Amino acid sequence: MSIDQIILGNIYTLDKKVEAICVKDGIIKYAGSKRVANKLIDENTEILDFGDNFIYPGFMDGHAHGLPAGNILGFSIDLLEGKSLEDYVEITRKYIEEHPGRKIYCGNNWVCDDEKPTAAMLDEVSRDVPIALTTLDGHSIWLNTAAMEKFDIDEKLLETFTTNEVHVDEDGKPTGYLSEEPAIAINSKIVRSDEELQESLLIWQDYAFSQGITAAFDAHVGYFGYPSIKAYVDVSKAGKLKLRTYAVRTVHDTDDVWH
Repeated sequence: MSIDQIILGNIYTLDKKVEAICVKDGIIKYAGSKRVANKLIDENTEILDFGDNFIYPGFMDGHAHGLPAGNILGFSIDLLEGKSLEDYVEITRKYIEEHPGRKIYCGNNWVCDDEKPTAAMLDEVSRDVPIALTTLDGHSIWLNTAAMEKFDIDEKLLETFTTNEVHVDEDGKPTGYLSEEPAIAINSKIVRSDEELQESLLIWQDYAFSQGITAAFDAHVGYFGYPSIKAYVDVSKAGKLKLRTYAVRTVHDTDDVWH
């Protein structure tokens, strides 16, 4: 039997270390000694020699949010390089100028320290098109006035949430800065097209593979509502879902507040 590929190195199989793996048609046919593997080499065999480096089986991510991760990588304003609220506003402004015509602009990866963000700050970028910027930890969101109007953010929410969740100004009015349940609920209400979600899932899958992750536990497959589940189904039916995924659907206790 000839093989397509031989992989050499300190290979950890979870059973024992081996010296070589032989692959034929994408399937591991042999894992064992280098001496035996060398007998299967011919002029068409690709040899990948990693020397003394360790090679491990694929890792499993025990707590992932695949679709949001892919959506952030492919369709979101990346605020990670910003150091202040002013930086985040400027990064958002530049992104919108380079990507005109969207119905809503979403961003991620900002961090809030002492200064609290307000809708008025983002209104300087756009007063008419909604902007929703989620923090690095995913637990807070910053909206402009258009987004507040779109998602009905007003004093009535204080009947359900505290001012630690719906932040208010000195007059008791929401500032556009929300945390925890109301923030997470808003993200789940932002409509993404089926095509965008499918592409987001494939972006996440490619990223996972690039990091050696071959299986993942998606801890919140309903992050974008039912379309999230549909995206998984559509990508799977198309034969494109290669990442082994274990997923759970989360239902918010506050879902009825938003309908």
